[in-house]
Amino acid sequence: MTTAVSRTTTTAAHLGLVDTLAACASVTEPSQQREDLMMAIWSTVCTCGSRTVTPMGSVAPVAISSDYASTELLAVMDWLRLHEDEARALPPAQLYRTMRAVATLGMNGSGRAARADQLRGLVDVPAGTPVRWAEVDQERVAS
Repeated sequence: MTTAVSRTTTTAAHLGLVDTLAACASVTEPSQQREDLMMAIWSTVCTCGSRTVTPMGSVAPVAISSDYASTELLAVMDWLRLHEDEARALPPAQLYRTMRAVATLGMNGSGRAARADQLRGLVDVPAGTPVRWAEVDQERVAS
Protein backbone atom coordinates (compact mmCIF):
# COMPACT_ATOMS: atom_id res chain seq x y z
CA MET A 1 0.00 0.00 0.00
CA THR A 2 1.31 3.46 -0.91
CA THR A 3 0.57 6.70 0.86
CA ALA A 4 -0.33 9.80 -1.13
CA VAL A 5 1.66 12.91 -0.32
CA SER A 6 -0.11 16.25 -0.40
CA ARG A 7 1.31 18.99 -2.63
CA THR A 8 1.65 21.10 0.52
CA THR A 9 3.50 18.46 2.54
CA THR A 10 6.93 19.58 3.64
CA THR A 11 9.50 16.84 3.27
CA ALA A 12 13.05 16.56 4.54
CA ALA A 13 14.28 17.40 1.04
CA HIS A 14 12.24 20.64 1.05
CA LEU A 15 13.67 21.56 4.45
CA GLY A 16 17.15 20.74 3.16
CA LEU A 17 16.71 23.28 0.36
CA VAL A 18 15.62 25.95 2.82
CA ASP A 19 18.49 25.15 5.18
CA THR A 20 21.16 25.24 2.48
CA LEU A 21 19.73 28.48 1.07
CA ALA A 22 19.73 30.00 4.57
CA ALA A 23 23.35 28.93 5.09
CA CYS A 24 24.39 30.65 1.86
CA ALA A 25 25.10 34.34 2.47
CA SER A 26 24.67 35.23 -1.20
CA VAL A 27 23.87 33.15 -4.27
CA THR A 28 26.03 35.46 -6.39
CA GLU A 29 29.24 35.17 -4.36
CA PRO A 30 31.44 32.07 -4.70
CA SER A 31 31.55 30.06 -1.46
CA GLN A 32 31.36 26.51 -0.13
CA GLN A 33 27.78 27.26 0.98
CA ARG A 34 26.84 28.21 -2.59
CA GLU A 35 28.39 24.95 -3.82
CA ASP A 36 26.34 23.08 -1.18
CA LEU A 37 23.20 24.90 -2.37
CA MET A 38 23.91 23.94 -5.96
CA MET A 39 24.36 20.30 -4.95
CA ALA A 40 21.09 20.41 -2.97
CA ILE A 41 19.28 21.82 -6.01
CA TRP A 42 20.88 19.22 -8.28
CA SER A 43 19.85 16.32 -6.05
CA THR A 44 16.40 17.62 -5.05
CA VAL A 45 15.02 19.77 -7.87
CA CYS A 46 16.65 18.57 -11.09
CA THR A 47 15.01 15.79 -13.11
CA CYS A 48 16.01 12.20 -12.47
CA GLY A 49 14.67 9.72 -14.99
CA SER A 50 12.16 10.82 -17.63
CA ARG A 51 9.19 13.15 -17.40
CA THR A 52 6.81 14.91 -19.75
CA VAL A 53 6.26 18.64 -19.20
CA THR A 54 4.51 21.44 -21.03
CA PRO A 55 6.71 24.56 -20.93
CA MET A 56 5.05 27.86 -20.03
CA GLY A 57 3.59 29.46 -23.14
CA SER A 58 3.38 26.16 -25.00
CA VAL A 59 0.47 23.82 -25.61
CA ALA A 60 2.48 20.77 -26.60
CA PRO A 61 4.14 18.53 -24.04
CA VAL A 62 7.80 17.59 -24.41
CA ALA A 63 9.83 14.76 -22.92
CA ILE A 64 12.69 15.69 -20.60
CA SER A 65 15.23 13.49 -18.87
CA SER A 66 18.19 13.69 -16.54
CA ASP A 67 20.20 14.75 -19.62
CA TYR A 68 18.76 18.23 -19.03
CA ALA A 69 19.67 18.42 -15.31
CA SER A 70 22.51 20.88 -15.90
CA THR A 71 20.15 23.16 -17.85
CA GLU A 72 17.71 22.97 -14.95
CA LEU A 73 20.42 23.80 -12.40
CA LEU A 74 21.48 26.86 -14.38
CA ALA A 75 17.85 27.99 -14.76
CA VAL A 76 17.24 27.74 -11.01
CA MET A 77 20.48 29.50 -10.10
CA ASP A 78 19.65 32.30 -12.56
CA TRP A 79 16.18 32.63 -11.02
CA LEU A 80 17.71 32.67 -7.52
CA ARG A 81 20.11 35.41 -8.58
CA LEU A 82 17.17 37.60 -9.58
CA HIS A 83 14.73 36.56 -6.82
CA GLU A 84 16.96 35.77 -3.85
CA ASP A 85 14.96 37.72 -1.26
CA GLU A 86 11.67 36.27 -2.49
CA ALA A 87 13.10 32.73 -2.42
CA ARG A 88 14.33 33.13 1.14
CA ALA A 89 10.82 34.15 2.26
CA LEU A 90 9.02 31.17 0.68
CA PRO A 91 7.82 28.22 2.79
CA PRO A 92 9.78 25.00 2.09
CA ALA A 93 7.19 23.26 -0.12
CA GLN A 94 6.54 26.45 -2.12
CA LEU A 95 10.28 27.01 -2.61
CA TYR A 96 10.61 23.48 -4.01
CA ARG A 97 7.59 23.87 -6.31
CA THR A 98 8.82 27.23 -7.58
CA MET A 99 12.33 25.92 -8.23
CA ARG A 100 10.94 22.84 -9.98
CA ALA A 101 8.70 24.99 -12.20
CA VAL A 102 11.59 27.29 -13.09
CA ALA A 103 13.79 24.26 -13.80
CA THR A 104 11.35 22.46 -16.07
CA LEU A 105 8.73 24.92 -17.32
CA GLY A 106 10.43 28.32 -17.33
CA MET A 107 12.03 30.20 -20.20
CA ASN A 108 15.50 28.80 -19.43
CA GLY A 109 14.32 25.40 -18.24
CA SER A 110 14.60 21.89 -19.57
CA GLY A 111 11.23 21.93 -21.35
CA ARG A 112 12.32 24.80 -23.58
CA ALA A 113 15.74 23.23 -24.14
CA ALA A 114 14.16 19.92 -25.13
CA ARG A 115 11.76 21.70 -27.50
CA ALA A 116 14.68 23.59 -29.09
CA ASP A 117 16.54 20.30 -29.51
CA GLN A 118 13.49 18.81 -31.24
CA LEU A 119 13.28 21.74 -33.64
CA ARG A 120 17.03 21.60 -34.32
CA GLY A 121 17.34 25.38 -34.23
CA LEU A 122 14.28 26.25 -36.33
CA VAL A 123 12.79 29.63 -35.51
CA ASP A 124 9.55 31.38 -36.42
CA VAL A 125 7.61 28.14 -36.87
CA PRO A 126 3.97 28.89 -36.01
CA ALA A 127 2.36 26.54 -33.48
CA GLY A 128 0.77 23.54 -35.14
CA THR A 129 2.71 23.89 -38.38
CA PRO A 130 4.07 20.50 -39.40
CA VAL A 131 7.83 20.31 -39.89
CA ARG A 132 9.10 17.74 -42.37
CA TRP A 133 12.73 16.78 -42.85
CA ALA A 134 13.98 15.93 -46.31
CA GLU A 135 17.33 15.02 -47.81
CA VAL A 136 19.12 17.95 -49.37
CA ASP A 137 20.27 17.42 -52.92
CA GLN A 138 24.06 17.80 -52.85
CA GLU A 139 23.98 19.86 -56.04
CA ARG A 140 21.82 22.53 -54.38
CA VAL A 141 23.90 22.87 -51.22
CA ALA A 142 25.72 26.20 -50.99
CA SER A 143 29.39 25.91 -50.35
